[in-house]
Amino acid sequence: MEDSIINNDLENSNYHNKHFVRIGAKDQVFTKVNFSHTYFENCYFRNIQFKSCDFNGCKFINCNFQGSSFMGSIFDYAIFEKTFIDSEILDNNCPSYNNLT
Repeated sequence: MEDSIINNDLENSNYHNKHFVRIGAKDQVFTKVNFSHTYFENCYFRNIQFKSCDFNGCKFINCNFQGSSFMGSIFDYAIFEKTFIDSEILDNNCPSYNNLT
């Protein structure tokens, strides 16, 4: 997916193994969305509530998640490069295994 805006809430959607380039969304709720093994490049997700989403194996490059929250979301094997994300993710969503943190 490239150069798109998500204008609606997402629930039980599957975006496994996708490549998002310049995708944006603002003030939405994403519930139980599977983003596993997806690459996010230059994406902007402002004030998004990610509820129980799967980010296993994702790579985030030059993204902005200002004001977003990640209640119950999974980030095992996720990699962040030049990405703005609130520190809340470190307190509440780090993988439980030391080698993944």
